[in-house]
Amino acid sequence: MNTPKAVAVKRKRGDDALKKLKFRREKRVRTDLSDRSVEVFRLAKTYDEGSGRQEG
Repeated sequence: MNTPKAVAVKRKRGDDALKKLKFRREKRVRTDLSDRSVEVFRLAKTYDEGSGRQEG
């Protein structure tokens, strides 16, 4: 079994990775201010969350 300390370290690493990902996404939205880029990003985000691909 894992020791509590090891679990805490793993959890912290996971949180850091998530924060980095989140920050990178927000940064991308801020830099791409044209409506089209934001819309594409929004579609990509909903796709990432598993709501399915829209065809058309």
